[in-house]
Amino acid sequence: MSALDPAKFPTLLDVSVNDKGSAHDVIVEAIHSHQEVNLFPSSTQPECKLDVQVLVSLPGGDTFRRPNEGVSPSKTTFELKSFDMALVERRVEVDKHGIYERAKDKARLLINQSVPQMAKALSVIAQQIIYGSLNDANKGFPGLLAQANDAATHVVDATGTSAKSSVWLLEVLPANMELVFGADASLTMGDDWDEETVTVDGTNRLKVLSNIIKGWVGFRLLNRNRAVRIKNIGVAAGKLCTNARMNDALNLCQDDLGFTPTHILGHGRSFEQLRKDNITDLLPNPPRLTEFAGIPLIRSINISKDEA
Repeated sequence: MSALDPAKFPTLLDVSVNDKGSAHDVIVEAIHSHQEVNLFPSSTQPECKLDVQVLVSLPGGDTFRRPNEGVSPSKTTFELKSFDMALVERRVEVDKHGIYERAKDKARLLINQSVPQMAKALSVIAQQIIYGSLNDANKGFPGLLAQANDAATHVVDATGTSAKSSVWLLEVLPANMELVFGADASLTMGDDWDEETVTVDGTNRLKVLSNIIKGWVGFRLLNRNRAVRIKNIGVAAGKLCTNARMNDALNLCQDDLGFTPTHILGHGRSFEQLRKDNITDLLPNPPRLTEFAGIPLIRSINISKDEA
């Protein structure tokens, strides 16, 4: 099973198959540069508001007992949070006379014209999964940064002060985190394109075929104990992504929080720093890394190299 094999649970490509309209074929072609969107479990729901029941603590009390002794009551503690989903919308326009009518394969043309807009939508969603905040200035949804635990029990600090990035160690399972779409659909487009006249450059009139990419989307982190972050990864000596810091983060996961990550998500720059940390006299040019301690490394262009 590959790092991004979605066979374990439904992802965006799976749920979009059931949507009305032509968006699924466009998503298939646009998602290649933003595969992390297809990494997370995905589902749809009628509501456009997201209720998140966050696991706070596991039950205590005794598990073993003597005969006739009884069992003390205990419970798992959850915290209920509610977020509004974000409305994604991108408009696709095709010059009817200058482009559409000249095309031999008109269906292919419309897909080709839609892919860049869909890719932009997926890129924004991918960035929002990581960086989305409450009351987001981009009108987006809160993501990992807003919902994850930022205490020392869940974070390794590389202490960089500029050109900073992060690496996330995640156990990606439906019980832990999920991308959720509202209005019973993922990202949709109409089967039929509208014909209309638009204004170009303030005065010129242009007849176009238009369509809308739209969807309600949110992200919920259901178990904050299944996400560990290496933050403030810089570019100066002593501030890099190293084997020592990766091991520190993995130790937090396995020894303190009790999980083994399924994926490690970061920018290629961080993983290149990690590769160079493997340089020795006998190995002056280590190979490109695809995993760490057997855990797949997922390179994402949507993780910033200049985090706040």
